[in-house]
Amino acid sequence: MTYKIYCYRSEHLSPDIAEAKRVISFENNQLNLSTSEHRRAAQLISVLRKATAKLDHFEGFNEGFSIINPTPDSILSNHITLSSTRQETGFQVEIFPRYVLISIVTGSAEITAEATFKEVDNCIKCIGQSAKYFVYDPQKEKAYDPLKEDVPIK
Repeated sequence: MTYKIYCYRSEHLSPDIAEAKRVISFENNQLNLSTSEHRRAAQLISVLRKATAKLDHFEGFNEGFSIINPTPDSILSNHITLSSTRQETGFQVEIFPRYVLISIVTGSAEITAEATFKEVDNCIKCIGQSAKYFVYDPQKEKAYDPLKEDVPIK
């Protein structure tokens, strides 16, 4: 089973469930990353790599991708995926143009839920701090500011 958490960029500057659903909708995210979105994605990759060494596998960009000076030609799709090659970590992070999706694998014996949720909480707070994104948890139907509230997924 997979638990999904979205970090999204708000135009309203406050958490809002309706806005979160609109931002993460399929139709609004079929665009390829623009140059400014490349920079934001590169910044998020850098922040997430500092937050956790467990995100050590990357997909979605070619050899020309640079965290310092990303270009539209360096991205192969409309998002970048960061995941772990380690069995004890059960989550991956996907960076889209207007949101970040964190997918948490639950129910695996090798994966300790407490450690995984702690890593996810750390990632969400780093995303909130660096990109000023809010969080939408569709399982709990809740939107919130990760800098003001703890992640309510435990």
